[in-house]
Formats: sequence, C-alpha cells, structure tokens
Amino acid sequence: DLHTNKLYKNDKVPSMFNPTNSITSFYQEMDTIVEILQKEYPNDKIKKSGGFWYKPDYYMGWHNNNSKKGIRLYLTYSDENGKSFFRYRDNTGNIVTTYDQKGWTIRMFDVSENPNDFYWHSVYSKCNRFSFGFNIEER
Repeated sequence: DLHTNKLYKNDKVPSMFNPTNSITSFYQEMDTIVEILQKEYPNDKIKKSGGFWYKPDYYMGWHNNNSKKGIRLYLTYSDENGKSFFRYRDNTGNIVTTYDQKGWTIRMFDVSENPNDFYWHSVYSKCNRFSFGFNIEER
C-alpha cells in the first residue's frame, strides 16, 4: 500500500521549509524539492502538482487526481496539532481520517486512471495548513 503518513517531529526544520517565510518562497522551493525527488526517482518524471494554503475552515472536497497517473506525494505543514486532516476511502471502501500533527507530514498514494482504483480523498483544516504536491510518473 503506497499510502504513507509519516510525521516529522524534529523542531529543526530546514529554513527553506520554514512556514514563516513568504508564500512566494514556498513555491520557489518546490523546485528544490523536485530536484531532491528526481535523485530518489532517477528513472521517473517529477512534476509539481499544486501548492495550497488552507486557512482555518478551508477545505478541498472529495476528488481523485485521476487525470495524472503515478505516485502522488504531498508535503504538508500544519501550525497546530490535530486541527487539520486528510480523509480517504481505503481499498475496502472504509473512510479513514488521519489528523495532522503540528509540523511536517508526508503522504504518498497511487493515482490510477482505472475508475475501479481511484483514490478518493479530501482535506479540511481548522488551522494554517500548507500543502505541496508532486506527481511521480514512470517514463
């Protein structure tokens, strides 16, 4: 299962990922992350798939990203503990909610063009939540 929810609790976040920096610097740093991912996946094509700032009470409704198959990777930063979440439908049809901890979270999941394998998911936040998406596609 490619769904991963890994929490980073290290307070020493590299300055380039520091959410106190301007929003513009976040998007510029996505290029740096693409370079890092390209080293990890040298045979695949890495593309930025979106950068979002979810302010309190912002959300993204149910969707499946099926227009771009591959592995989707999201780096998210939440400024409060347990006040934002990622919700998805697992392969048995159950709805699973994973709450963000304060700090950085990495999530990965497979995106399929097959309607039977769509990875339906949504996001909600009651705090500031910054999300940076990348698509890893086989060449």
